[in-house]
Amino acid sequence: MGKSPDEVKVQLDRSFTYPITGNRRRTLPAGWRGSVPADIAARIEKGFGRKISRKALGQPKAAEPGKSKSAAKAALDEADDQAPTGPAK
Repeated sequence: MGKSPDEVKVQLDRSFTYPITGNRRRTLPAGWRGSVPADIAARIEKGFGRKISRKALGQPKAAEPGKSKSAAKAALDEADDQAPTGPAK
């Protein structure tokens, strides 16, 4: 699936099957994480799973429009600097 603005990130608690086209269906297993169309995400939220954020997926926040790539890289470097290092005590 592409990164379309009408797609929503979800995580499933139970398996979920939905129609794609014609007689074709897609089955997603319990625990699956990924993007689905917004209308399918709405159906998933009714007892099969929940919407999740990019943070929950471990993906960095996208750069704001108009910011240069170097500004986005600086933001990621700053996040890395704030991450804990060394063994847990």
